[in-house]
Amino acid sequence: WLPLGTVVNNKVLIVHGGISDITDLDWVRSLDRQKYVSLLRPPVVPETSNAVATEAIDKMEWKQVFDILWSDPQGNEGCVPNTLRGAGTYFGPDVTDKFLAKHNLLFLIRSHECKIDGYLLAP
Repeated sequence: WLPLGTVVNNKVLIVHGGISDITDLDWVRSLDRQKYVSLLRPPVVPETSNAVATEAIDKMEWKQVFDILWSDPQGNEGCVPNTLRGAGTYFGPDVTDKFLAKHNLLFLIRSHECKIDGYLLAP
């Protein structure tokens, strides 16, 4: 499987899309990627487990995967669903700052959008 993200020199996170207000790198690192054979539907819950508890956890994991792949930054504070795309969120600078501080990171690099100069620095 391709990685959902890569941390470089313990200071830079590179992802395809972005983050959300629930993105947690420790949780993402612990994901069982084999469960996610497709992101078109939530992961399959094993019948031998506590289905209600497992389903709640799996949906939270599934949302984190979607958020990393499809979220976009916004100029406004906060985090709201990305209803235009139907997946991920629009996350504000406050969400970014809180996430970077929590994980002791300096930068978040998104690779989802093409920029005319090859990059764009956001405040």
